[in-house]
Amino acid sequence: MKRCMLIVNPTAGRERAKYHKDNLRRQLETMFDEVELRETQKAGDATEWAKEAALTGFDSVFSMGGDGTLNETINGLAQAQDHSTIHFGFIPLGTINDLARALNIPLHPEAAIPPGTWQGLFHFSQSPSSVSSSLISSRLYSFLFSIS
Repeated sequence: MKRCMLIVNPTAGRERAKYHKDNLRRQLETMFDEVELRETQKAGDATEWAKEAALTGFDSVFSMGGDGTLNETINGLAQAQDHSTIHFGFIPLGTINDLARALNIPLHPEAAIPPGTWQGLFHFSQSPSSVSSSLISSRLYSFLFSIS
């Protein structure tokens, strides 16, 4: 059974997530047997849940929010020392969306969630070739991905 976790920051992008989360969930339900939606309430939620997903056998984690939500989600995946591989995708809803711009992922959620495809889906592992990152004060900061 294929499972994914969808982590949504409901306040990102002037609270636009509430208009797009159901569409993304429907798209993910065509790809996965189980889609678990979680909405962040405080700082650290996305980190905790992404780590939990990696450690409990989820196949994929999707993040909907801005650069902060993206950063938290990546940190959670990186903290899951025992996971082998998990797929990671994101829908940019923030103000800046640095990573989405760098990877040419559409900034409009509807364009980033086309039926049958997923432009923001990446293979995530802890190998240095998968994620370029810096550790500052025990926090992982990722700006560039090396996608193979």
